[in-house]
Amino acid sequence: MSEDTTLVRIHGLLGEPDGVLIEMNTEELSEGTQFIYENVGYQVTRVIFEDVEHPNVYVMVLDIYVQQP
Repeated sequence: MSEDTTLVRIHGLLGEPDGVLIEMNTEELSEGTQFIYENVGYQVTRVIFEDVEHPNVYVMVLDIYVQQP
């Protein structure tokens, strides 16, 4: 992990109701920002920093990208 990234727990991923730990660019940790993770586009809807080991990031799916062989 670098200075520019933060380990966060992402909620709202497809098929992952309990959340997934991933590294995110610290600049993306604000509501309304968008990012791509495993060929799926997400938008951050809420970030909770207080009283948690890793920030909780709630997202909604924007688009699913198909991998070309």
